[in-house]
Amino acid sequence: MSIITKYLDKKPRFDFMKYYKLGFIFSLAMIVVAGLSLHFKGLRYGIDFTGGI
Repeated sequence: MSIITKYLDKKPRFDFMKYYKLGFIFSLAMIVVAGLSLHFKGLRYGIDFTGGI
């Protein structure tokens, strides 16, 4: 048995569904922070959109 098959044959031991609420809350918090940042700071256009004709 090679080293690769030794580790690939194992079943995953991490229970993702146990932490789905924490992941949901973290994702929602990041979306709120991004929305508030856009609201208060606005978009800053780079040189691509401010220069030209």
